[in-house]
Amino acid sequence: MEAGVWILHCRGCSNVFDVPVKADESIFTHTKTLRCPLCQATPQNAGDWHDIVDFKLPPLN
Repeated sequence: MEAGVWILHCRGCSNVFDVPVKADESIFTHTKTLRCPLCQATPQNAGDWHDIVDFKLPPLN
C-alpha cells in the first residue's frame, strides 16, 4: 500500500479527516476500524466503512 496521508470521510457525521499510513500498513484496515475524531463512531459499530476521499503523497526530501 502507498505510504502517505489518506483523507477519509465519516459516513456518520460527514467529518473529513487525515490518516497517516506507513508503507507496511493498509488503509483498508483503517477504514474499517478507526474512530472518527469528531463523533467517535467506529465503522464496526455502525456496520459501515469510512469513505476514502483523497490521498496525499509524503513530501519529497
